[in-house]
Amino acid sequence: MTKNKDGREKAPSVRLTNEMRWAVLKALLAKAFDEEYRVYNQACEALGDLVYDDVYDRPARRMMARLPDGFLPEASQMKVSFGGEVDLVHFSKPRRIANKHDGYEWNKASVYGCDHAFSVEHGRLVRLKRDLEERYAKAKKDAMAVLESCRTTGQLVEVWPEVAPFVEPLVDSPEKRVTSLTVPIAVVNDELGLGGVPRSKSGPKSRLAKYRLNSLYGKCSVPTHEAV
Repeated sequence: MTKNKDGREKAPSVRLTNEMRWAVLKALLAKAFDEEYRVYNQACEALGDLVYDDVYDRPARRMMARLPDGFLPEASQMKVSFGGEVDLVHFSKPRRIANKHDGYEWNKASVYGCDHAFSVEHGRLVRLKRDLEERYAKAKKDAMAVLESCRTTGQLVEVWPEVAPFVEPLVDSPEKRVTSLTVPIAVVNDELGLGGVPRSKSGPKSRLAKYRLNSLYGKCSVPTHEAV
């Protein structure tokens, strides 16, 4: 068995299925973008917590905390207007809020002007999200284009060596290997009467065999290759 540049033995080359392509793509995107999305989500939650503390000051929060469970709704988001743009802010954890402040009504919990620090931060996060989504979509499209251009794992690693660590776990053990045939040849020969294999006595098992049987009784003709 040949070895990689780092001395490890190469995994065997197998047919690259769509399932494997999506598994590799998912792992690649996670490695490239998960940390950026984590930081973005943390920043969104930090803004949401600041807005919550601004809408409900300390005395209000203490009073809300003393109320019995179920008296006030709990939510993880709230609708707010930032410089005329209405959006949902998300908290780091579910919090007690006033009725109709959960974002599912037209009511807005607060309105901030364009120059307010919260509006400025909200604008930064909107731009950050747009940039992340655009780069994610392009990376996904380009990576899948390469994955779809290859038919085997060996060919993929040959044209894209950096992807080897994401491919090898899919084929490094007999339990995970995917064979190139999804239907045994013997079954297909039995269905089509090929290779001198006697036809099964249990009746036709393929659509083509059923058409052949029906044609004997004048029900329909054997379909042409275009129809099949």
